[in-house]
Amino acid sequence: QFFIIFTDQHQLCVGHHSVPNVPNFPGEDSFPGIIIHSHDFTDAKKYTNKKVLCIGGSYSAEDICLQCWKKGSKVSHVSSRRPGGFGYPDWPATVDEKPILTDIAGSKVTFSDGTSNEYDVIIKCTGFRHQFKFLDGDYEDMGGNILVPKGLFKQCVAIDNPRLWFMGMQYIVYSNSMFQLQGNIAFL
Repeated sequence: QFFIIFTDQHQLCVGHHSVPNVPNFPGEDSFPGIIIHSHDFTDAKKYTNKKVLCIGGSYSAEDICLQCWKKGSKVSHVSSRRPGGFGYPDWPATVDEKPILTDIAGSKVTFSDGTSNEYDVIIKCTGFRHQFKFLDGDYEDMGGNILVPKGLFKQCVAIDNPRLWFMGMQYIVYSNSMFQLQGNIAFL
């Protein structure tokens, strides 16, 4: 995905999903297996015969979980803050949704409901930071994984500099429709 920055005479397109949001979880330093961010995920075949936990509640977590399952992971689970009913009744027991993780102790991961499982791989599907090091002030770090970016009118026009427009910053909810509406505003 990309977004466009408009100024009075220039347009700049930049990949805003390039700086991973990498939270730390309690005890993760003790994890003996592989911990990566979804940004670094390249091939589910690497996790064949592994027990995989994807942490996150959006498309990349579900997609990576299912890719790992299809390529033969022993276990492929998703843990998120807001479980959304991931999974279908006819999926194998090795694909499952877990509540939020509370602790990691070695390869054992404990969840908020008190259950725990052993994993070989943890993939953090925790989104991206919107960072623009070429801009100064509040625009350098706009956040990420947020519904309404701070300091923007109509989720795209910089309030303190109306000649500076950010297109495509809004997160998830009706994203494509929002991007089209922002384009209409920009070119009116």
